[in-house]
Amino acid sequence: MRLSRGRNEQESIAIIGIGCRYGGGIVDFDSFQRVIAAGVDAVGTVPPDRWSAAFDSGDRTTAGAGYCGFGAFLPDVGRFDASFFGIRPEVAREIDPQHRLLMEVAWEAAEHAGLGDDVASRHRTGVFFGMLAMDYLLLHAQGGGTNAIDRHFASGREFSFAAGRLSYLLNLSGPAMTVNTACSSSLVAVHLACRSLISGESDVALAGGVNVLVAPDLNIYLTKLGALSPTGHCKPFDAQADGLVRGEGVGVVVLKRLADAEADGDRVLAVIRGSAVNHNGRSMTPTMPSMEAQVSLLADALHDAGAHPDDVRYVEAHGPGTPVGDPVEAAALSSVFTPHRPAGLPLYVGSVKANLGHTDAAAGVAGLLKAVHVLRSGQVPPQLHHRTPNPAIDWAGSCLRVMPDGAPWTCPGTAWSGSARSASAAPTRTSCWGGRTRRRPRCRCRRAGTRPGWAPGRARYARRRTPGTRSPSRDRTGGGRCSCCCPGPTARASRRPRATSPACSPRRRRRACSTSSTPWRTGAGT
Repeated sequence: MRLSRGRNEQESIAIIGIGCRYGGGIVDFDSFQRVIAAGVDAVGTVPPDRWSAAFDSGDRTTAGAGYCGFGAFLPDVGRFDASFFGIRPEVAREIDPQHRLLMEVAWEAAEHAGLGDDVASRHRTGVFFGMLAMDYLLLHAQGGGTNAIDRHFASGREFSFAAGRLSYLLNLSGPAMTVNTACSSSLVAVHLACRSLISGESDVALAGGVNVLVAPDLNIYLTKLGALSPTGHCKPFDAQADGLVRGEGVGVVVLKRLADAEADGDRVLAVIRGSAVNHNGRSMTPTMPSMEAQVSLLADALHDAGAHPDDVRYVEAHGPGTPVGDPVEAAALSSVFTPHRPAGLPLYVGSVKANLGHTDAAAGVAGLLKAVHVLRSGQVPPQLHHRTPNPAIDWAGSCLRVMPDGAPWTCPGTAWSGSARSASAAPTRTSCWGGRTRRRPRCRCRRAGTRPGWAPGRARYARRRTPGTRSPSRDRTGGGRCSCCCPGPTARASRRPRATSPACSPRRRRRACSTSSTPWRTGAGT
């Protein structure tokens, strides 16, 4: 196994901000951690406003119907505060709800990172998003057809505009791209963002993915493959695993080179020390996983991180809960880690899909967020729906262990490494290796939850600002100090947009102001 070359500290990537929304009431990273730690199952029945129950009343052989009427859904996916971003209602109506969620959550991630309102002018900021679902386009084709096409048709649905619109609104000059590698899309986006930062073409990067389910078509397709769970529960690595359950969500991380983050006094949530991407090549079928390709990927990711297999204590696996996928992934993990670990040193594996469902293009970043939670808390949460180990996996001859329902396991040491893995039916797969960084003292304003505003760069969309307000923006010469509570040089005064005050974030505004919401169904009014 190649372990000689790895990233040095200058090449490591810091996660400095997180924004996310998933099922189970997750609206930010704090609620994400609570849901995972509590073992919440976010899966429920398909809401009646998505599609008719008739589409889920058949079996694998029924034409035009499936058998799984379950999923983990977001509330109010049709609500969008268009005026916050300076978008006219007639334009907002044509924008895919996935694009809308990415705009809102990317903004929230930037606020969580404490990025100042001049970030666009001070940094080359890249945008890397993953998308898969085309439900909004399907609804348009089935409803309005060609007669309903207007001049906003392409910009509201084409994948490339998901990243491009955010760069346009915020005047971001770094790379902007939307990638589709199926279920690995968001983690591949993170990988590409890391490479962009390492090469120097970006100084800050927003990376993540989104998934919204508003049409039954892909569910019916997965029914024909036999990939969906008829019981409505995703049970990774369990003997009763019978398929996946789909879910909705969006996750965005803010990335920076570790050296720059430390120099700027950023709060570092976790560090990405290596990543890799590969493809199965030719296998039994285009969607069949390959153990050899997964072994190669794990070795490449460890090599890129400069890590040894016994450095790793936890792997957040792809873990879809399918009878074929789980044993193949477990065999690959065991092949890489078991021969190179001392006896008695377990490698814990888990999968967030048991909690949130398989969120397709947002699944990889969800796994990354869980790995960050494990790194920061030092605890492996119990694996939901795991009661009897899958007999198709050689547990006795492997170092792999799954934390069963019960109390979480606490790491006995201080040196932690974790992994987030994602695969797809394409099948392109990726793996990221991360670890904790030394903790730095944070200013009191951050502990209190205050966030600076992050204003759009374009003057035509800049919102009215409150004169004389001062945000805790970091002074470039002040060692990361802020004006509100830290001694030392006074940070420069920055004017906060009224819309980004603590009581008026995009998420709060969209729930409070019905006149700003836009239904997701094509052709509906505002």
